[in-house]
Amino acid sequence: MSHGRTQTWRRAGVGLALLLVSACSEAVSPETCRRYDNAALVPDRGFSVLVDRTDLPRLDDGADRIELSMLFAQQPTGPVELVHMVDGREVGRWSLRTPLSEHKFAAFVTCWIAPHPGASNCGAFVDEVPHAVGGYYYLSAGTASLVEAGLAFYVCN
Repeated sequence: MSHGRTQTWRRAGVGLALLLVSACSEAVSPETCRRYDNAALVPDRGFSVLVDRTDLPRLDDGADRIELSMLFAQQPTGPVELVHMVDGREVGRWSLRTPLSEHKFAAFVTCWIAPHPGASNCGAFVDEVPHAVGGYYYLSAGTASLVEAGLAFYVCN
């Protein structure tokens, strides 16, 4: 066999090995994630919402997160504070530093509050896991120019 054919067979063998390895790695069940949308936090309700669902899983993985999307009439001047209450007791309080928008007026910001600091984008993270997401949520600070906010949960298996 010539050197050229040997190289061709070697490349084909390496390619086949890589294909088999990737096929084996895909046999592991892929992570599936689901988004759970909830009611809006609006001024008429004091920027608060009751999440009264029993089908929601707990946050316990680095990919899980609370998502808070906010629409501001003007750039926020300070942090926004999200509070989570269950049965009358506080189980979470997050001070969110919203990234500055390039627009002077009307800013749309989505903050991720995850169990891992590296997966959070507004400087706050869930520090105790697993974290049940049902309960009462309200914004206690930073609402001066807030028009409305939306709360969602992103949970992976």
